[in-house]
Amino acid sequence: MEKSEKKLREMILYAAGEFRESRDWNLTRLLRVLFHSDFRAYRLLGSSISGSLYRKVDEGPAPEGVLSVISSMEREGLCAWAVDESSSCRKLLALRDPDLTVLSATETDLLKTVLEGHRDLGLDEVGDFSDGYYGWLAAYAGEDIPYGTASVGRPRPLTSKEIAWAHEAIREHLERTTTLPPSRQKAAI
Repeated sequence: MEKSEKKLREMILYAAGEFRESRDWNLTRLLRVLFHSDFRAYRLLGSSISGSLYRKVDEGPAPEGVLSVISSMEREGLCAWAVDESSSCRKLLALRDPDLTVLSATETDLLKTVLEGHRDLGLDEVGDFSDGYYGWLAAYAGEDIPYGTASVGRPRPLTSKEIAWAHEAIREHLERTTTLPPSRQKAAI
């Protein structure tokens, strides 16, 4: 997967612009939006949007080097940090519109969908998005979160048909192994 800092920068500007009026817009929320967008793209399209490697950090899952990217964007006058007076929240403001031509139409639609899904959520609810990703749950602090875990879903209860199948498979296995001579029983397992 090829990393595209240009795509990451435009994703950041797009998200910052969309949440400009939000009292709850902060670094943690930005990181969650980026993570959810990239991992959802990987699950649905087979590759992430930015190609960034994500790590588990205190603020949540973060693209590798994202703070350096934001600092560079600040120096270039593309964005700036500001404090929201009503919430005392430090938020990233986009100082120009994003160039969405660097994203495919599918990537743009997916990013819009993720942003829309985050719009009405409080910070506690946003935290639940990454908590449902098993790569995030399995990773230790500072460890990479593998994209391959994006497709691992929450366990669901087995249906009665699946339970019946499992019982039958176990019964057949036990019949095969208990009718074998002891010397062959170990080989059958």
